[in-house]
Amino acid sequence: MGKHIDEKRPSPYAPFMRRAPFLALFILSLSFLSGQAGGPGYGDYLRDLSAMSPRMENSAAERDFFSYVEKNARRMGYQLEYLDLTQSRDSHSFSRVLVCRLPGTREDCLVIAVAANDSPLPAGQTPSSVAPALALHLMQSMINLPASARSPSFEFAFLGAELPLAANSPQMEYPLGSKRLIMSFPESRPTALIYLNPRDLGPGLKVNNYAPALVSPFWIFDRVSKNLSRAGFTVKNSGDLNIFYRASLIKESCVATAFLRESIPAIELASTRQIPGPDGEKVSLSSWEAFFTGFLADSSAGFQDTWDRHYYILNTEKGPSVLREGLFIILILTVLLCVCLVFMIATLFARKTMTALGTGFYKTIFSLPLYFSLSLGSLYGSSLLLRAVSLARGSSEFIMG
Repeated sequence: MGKHIDEKRPSPYAPFMRRAPFLALFILSLSFLSGQAGGPGYGDYLRDLSAMSPRMENSAAERDFFSYVEKNARRMGYQLEYLDLTQSRDSHSFSRVLVCRLPGTREDCLVIAVAANDSPLPAGQTPSSVAPALALHLMQSMINLPASARSPSFEFAFLGAELPLAANSPQMEYPLGSKRLIMSFPESRPTALIYLNPRDLGPGLKVNNYAPALVSPFWIFDRVSKNLSRAGFTVKNSGDLNIFYRASLIKESCVATAFLRESIPAIELASTRQIPGPDGEKVSLSSWEAFFTGFLADSSAGFQDTWDRHYYILNTEKGPSVLREGLFIILILTVLLCVCLVFMIATLFARKTMTALGTGFYKTIFSLPLYFSLSLGSLYGSSLLLRAVSLARGSSEFIMG
């Protein structure tokens, strides 16, 4: 007779049952983390804000906009302050400005400004909410940076009453939001401002640094342009027209003009195209994050207090190159001196050739340095005369920088 063995056969589900508590814990952890990181993203911001368009000054849509931004800024952990536009210097509005602050390790403050209102557009064009949606995305990115990477403090300013209600509104009063924000700046605090004004996430960006008789200081224009190029943007700017803006020969101005007039280093970032392009022609949001991270790294020692408007912009395939005026003049003089030396040497070793080209030029070549000196002297004298006239008039309109 066979021996009966009563042995308990293992269940095929036993391995799973032993791991079940760990799997449950793992799933709960994922749920917790997704709940923490599952806040709205850029796409959610853009969808929600677009539903609030058009946002006119002191409208219900504008009030909904500020409530939406306030809710998300509080969720992120920003310090909030509303600025009342009834306290503006020369105007009155029931709109307001919302400032979201993030303290850094230095007193220097980088202000990122965004218009809360929609600009009046021709029939058939849809107002863009890209700029405020991008600002909310950057707010989340900046607060996730380690404290060591936030050397300057941050302020995200959402500006109401930036644009007139209608085309026939008095243009001189606007932008009210920018003027009210300027009133809130501490006089002793080093401040720089970047005005976000893109209409889409296209790769092309215009770095606008001009106003009549004014341009942004060299350091902020150079720092912004270089970091945009490194982040993968196609950068455009005023180029060689920069000197004409300085001379007030072109009356066009950018949206950051109010800040430039108050001697606040400011730059406007705008799209190179007026109508949004195809979805495929976009840069990633990480490019925007890389730009601001690079700008912060270059600003770790603080913002410069010099206001040097004497620079020239050279656009190249690799992006804009900026030359200081002193270096530019030295390069020109060096080239002219080399040309003179070449001709002088040619006269010594190839007299027959130079005689064939013309004995008249040979006789006058040694007077060229004198002509150059007289030209520089006349230019310097005319600059002093312009400054004297501007001081006599009590105006800086004629000052070239």
